[in-house]
Amino acid sequence: MGYFSLYVDPFDDTGEYLGTQISIDEDVIEGTLSAISKKVDNDDYNVGLFSFGNIKFKVRNNHGKYSDVDGVDTIFNFTRGGSRVEVKWRIESEGTYCGWAECGASRLSEEVSIFKGFLVDDDAAMNIEDQTLSFSVLSDESIFREVEADTSNSSNGDTFSQFIYDILNTEAITSIFTVDQSNISVGNDLAIDDITDAENKTLKEVLDNVALMADAAINIVDDVIYVFPRTGSGSSVKTFYGPGAFDGVEDIVNISKIRTGVNKMINLWRWPSTSLVARDTESIDVYGVRDKAVPGGFITDNTKKQTVLNTLITRFGQPKEDIDLTTPLTYESIAIDVFDKVSIDYPSIVYQVNNDDIAVYGNAVYGTAKYPETRSSKEILPADTWTVLGKKINKNETITFNLRKGA
Repeated sequence: MGYFSLYVDPFDDTGEYLGTQISIDEDVIEGTLSAISKKVDNDDYNVGLFSFGNIKFKVRNNHGKYSDVDGVDTIFNFTRGGSRVEVKWRIESEGTYCGWAECGASRLSEEVSIFKGFLVDDDAAMNIEDQTLSFSVLSDESIFREVEADTSNSSNGDTFSQFIYDILNTEAITSIFTVDQSNISVGNDLAIDDITDAENKTLKEVLDNVALMADAAINIVDDVIYVFPRTGSGSSVKTFYGPGAFDGVEDIVNISKIRTGVNKMINLWRWPSTSLVARDTESIDVYGVRDKAVPGGFITDNTKKQTVLNTLITRFGQPKEDIDLTTPLTYESIAIDVFDKVSIDYPSIVYQVNNDDIAVYGNAVYGTAKYPETRSSKEILPADTWTVLGKKINKNETITFNLRKGA
């Protein structure tokens, strides 16, 4: 069995991060760590930029280590809320040490980071009877909701990519994350006409709007912020194999929630307060109108607006099959991230009725032998690629990917 570890990096007396992770494993109550999820535009009939999940867990606090800053023995000095929390995982519950690991049974086991976020003091709740304390942790992107967009380094005429870099490259963000212009690229790098639309808005509100028009998404990996086109990686990073696959070891636990993708299709996009639209006529004829208006703002030129609408209709105008695939939690599967491409080899499984011999040409007797029946009507061929739109690390040490067919 694998092992999840939790670490806290609290503030020092001056409000700076201590810079040293404190392990709290011995105090985390077993079974209370929630599932960990990360997803992109997974809500039905909605197009989002990114949405990282939060986590919850409980600790014993009879010693007072996790009490608020006024506690005598607390590890928190400046404030409890906002402390960095990191969850790591290793494939073996015990460390693989010489003299301890069993030859032929133990596996090399390094800790890998699977979640980083900020402790939320608002939700901290102490139970005096059993001396437990419940915590919630919001993922890294939650800081974008708490910072006001700063456009002091931006001006009209800046491209979307330059603008995104400028509003991220501020002290509130760079004190925690690495922001590098080489890590920022977008699909539609149009010039901004009116940056005043960012005034009096949070960084999250501005990024949601601009990234949608720029055909881009945002991800945070190892404290580095990446902005990239929504097309994601070009080729498949892994093939998952189902029962009966010829070319690999079976590693699909389950495929569920198979949907046509109509729930995430938008076949008519509008620009607010204008007559500008982009529509997929073929899709509308079949499914009816599923419309949505872009938030608008930032660009005033109609040609640029139409470019944005045309990109969105190409991206979302037709339904794309949507599935959930569950596989064991391994170092390989945990490294797969949102917008990566994967392939699936899931052939149709056949079996013989009443345990009769398989009807083989040249051996079966006509009129007596029976054709085999299929166990599943669903067949997925490895020639197709699927885009990862979400992943969820489950408490039973599996990982579930939400996949959309194609780009």
